[in-house]
Amino acid sequence: MTPSFILPLSNCHDLSLVGGKALGLCRLMEAGFPVPSGLCVTTVAYTEHLHNSGFQDQDE
Repeated sequence: MTPSFILPLSNCHDLSLVGGKALGLCRLMEAGFPVPSGLCVTTVAYTEHLHNSGFQDQDE
């Protein structure tokens, strides 16, 4: 299964896919804190954009 480019904050459970802020907001939602609904652009979308633009990520 190919990871999504955009995820709702409530589905942001993988740090390597969404980053720390989205993961933290997801955990706050799960703990019952009032967090506005939102979306996260994933690291897959970021990497794909870099490659389509002709740039290479330095980690690759």
